[in-house]
Amino acid sequence: MKKIICFFISLFFIFNLTGCVKKKDKITNVNEFEITKANKLVESYIKYYMKNDFTSMDYMYSKDFKSKVKKQNEPSLKITGYKIMDSTEMGTKANIKANVISVDETSPYSSTDVYTFKVKKEKGAYVIDSIETNNEKEVYIYKRSLMVRARDEAMSNVLINLRGIPEYYFQKSDIANIDKLKVSKDGFKNINLSYTGDNIAISTQGANAFVAVCPITDLQQQSGGSDQGGGGGQGGTSGVSQIEGMGSTQDDLQPLKVSAQALTAIDVYKDSEVQKMAFSRDEKNIAVQYKSGDGTNFKIYAIQTGKPLSENIEKRFQKEKVDLKVNMFDDENLIFESSPKDKYANDYSVKKLAGMWKWNIKTQKVERQNE
Repeated sequence: MKKIICFFISLFFIFNLTGCVKKKDKITNVNEFEITKANKLVESYIKYYMKNDFTSMDYMYSKDFKSKVKKQNEPSLKITGYKIMDSTEMGTKANIKANVISVDETSPYSSTDVYTFKVKKEKGAYVIDSIETNNEKEVYIYKRSLMVRARDEAMSNVLINLRGIPEYYFQKSDIANIDKLKVSKDGFKNINLSYTGDNIAISTQGANAFVAVCPITDLQQQSGGSDQGGGGGQGGTSGVSQIEGMGSTQDDLQPLKVSAQALTAIDVYKDSEVQKMAFSRDEKNIAVQYKSGDGTNFKIYAIQTGKPLSENIEKRFQKEKVDLKVNMFDDENLIFESSPKDKYANDYSVKKLAGMWKWNIKTQKVERQNE
């Protein structure tokens, strides 16, 4: 009888101990900080930011931070892309750094800013407790030149002027290279910095818009240079003061007096207006959205070779029937939106193409975007 009683007592202690261990594990899991979830929170926040969805953004703030945030209005700059650069976990908190690209849709301007998000867990939920920003680089128009300013430098350098743009260029769609088009140089139109700020996509204004990519070298290395090859700083050949000293009748700097060391031509768009440009996150590809006639479309190119990559998109989405707009690049895809043109609004074969789609960078396959 005593053996039976001892047996049941032993079982009781075993089950009780097991239950305590499970309960302890459960409590531990509640307090555990998952950096992947913190990263997803930041990505979702920036995506809402891109849509000007301030209500959804507001739900992501901590209680303390929310009390400090003022009512938001639609910002003057438009975010065209972002890239998570670093994530540092510190117990139940994390610092997440993202490079964010913004543009002015009404004037040639683009900036790369470093956003630092402090994320913590509050009542079991991941929330943003603070946001800090630092300007990495910005490019803007001054007369007929593009200026570049890095970080906290006091002087802006000339990146490129319209004299550095080719006079004629073949369209990539002109396989036989027969009709070399006169490039429009009425001014600069849209521009878009890359995530690192090391490259910038530029476009010109006019009937035959031209798109190119410029590398931006370290401006500190430009300081103290000779008159040839561009430069800045004291005694250099670029900077706002040098432009202002040229008088009102001279809007351009001399062709050599610029800091851009190269120009990679992408394409020329006949009778078209460039509306938007976006770099892939590895900065190897670029998407260019343009308007031609009553239609909106885009093309994708490999920057190094200039090779068009969007053949699968063009086959599936006929430009006569749908309008296509660039949304953004993520790590693996270009996200874009398709909408039927008015005269095909009731055509089922075209209507089923409406919505968000993705083009895979590696496979170049097109699939519907589930998000």
